[in-house]
Formats: sequence, structure tokens, C-alpha cells
Amino acid sequence: SCVETIKGIAQEEMLHLGIAANLLTAVGGKPDFVRSAPSYPTLLPTHIHEGLVVGLAPLSETVLVKTFMAIEEPVTHLFDDDKFTPSGARLIGQFYAAVLETLESLTPVFSTAGQINLDVGLPGGGPFIIAGLDDVRAAIDLITRQGEGTATGPFESPGNPDELAHFYQFAEIAHGAKLTRTPPFTYTGDPHTPCSAKATG
Repeated sequence: SCVETIKGIAQEEMLHLGIAANLLTAVGGKPDFVRSAPSYPTLLPTHIHEGLVVGLAPLSETVLVKTFMAIEEPVTHLFDDDKFTPSGARLIGQFYAAVLETLESLTPVFSTAGQINLDVGLPGGGPFIIAGLDDVRAAIDLITRQGEGTATGPFESPGNPDELAHFYQFAEIAHGAKLTRTPPFTYTGDPHTPCSAKATG
């Protein structure tokens, strides 16, 4: 159902937030969630999706497509979607790729002090304690795959059709139909049940 889909995505996003906090802590930063919490409507930080205004609103097809899918837009578009037009903006996947590239070039000393064990039973979970570059790569890979899929498929893991990346889960709700699990990918599968987002567009 829509509720379970969105709840699952929200849980994975909280895992991503924890991973980002551990990444920051590992290189000597200190997350401050209270001070950095946005007031809405707001823009995304670091010029990601420049011009995209994110507000608080009831679920609708417009919110799904213009906000949720926009935020999770994949760097690699695997097929055309008549509801979504690629933005050409700087994407979250590109931001995380730049973070990884910077850390690989700087090779900082990582500290595990103050990091939180994130092994709380979520899909794809694990402790995600950042002690070295391999941990950074694994953490950023998970965030990217869960959000936008891979360069070769819309799934969280290559070749595993059990769970779509967030972008495609939101699209299923907007289309009111499941994404076919083999190429050519189209939103012509079973009806996505139940959801009023399509009707409230």
C-alpha cells in the first residue's frame, strides 16, 4: 500500500541521515540536528536541485512527481517516464560522488569516537561505523542505491527485483501501477494498491 511504501522509504531515509552523521563525525565534524533543521518551504542545501522549493503538503501526484521523485532523481535515467522530466540539475547522487572523491583524494584520518551503531534491523542496514575509506564507499553506495537504483537497473541491488529504489517506488504510486521488473521497464504492471495520490493530483 502507499502507507507502507512511504513508511519504508522514510525509515531508510533516517538510516541515510544516521550514515551522513557518522560520515561527518568520522572526519571531526559534529552533527547539530536542531540548528540545521530547515524551516519550510525551503531549498535543498549545497545547490542540489537548485530552484526546487520543498514545502510541507498533503500527498498528491504533484508532490510525488515534482518533489519526492525530483529529490531522488537518478543520475542515470534508464527509460522515459511520461510523468517525469529529467531536471538537468545537480543531483544528490552527484553530491555523494563528490564527497567520496574528495575523501579518497584527501585520505583523512577517520575517528570512530562518537559514531552511532546503526544496525537497527532496517533493510540494507548494518553498523555503518566509518573507520576507513572502504566504509565510506559502502555507506555512500547504500545511500545511492536505495535512493536512485543503479546505473543498470531500478533496484536497490543489481539484479534483485524484490525492492525498487525510492525514485521508482514514488513513481509507482504516481502512476498507480507497478513497474515491470524486466526491460523494457514500464509502469504497466499490477495496480499499485491503494492510493488516492493519483486522484488528488
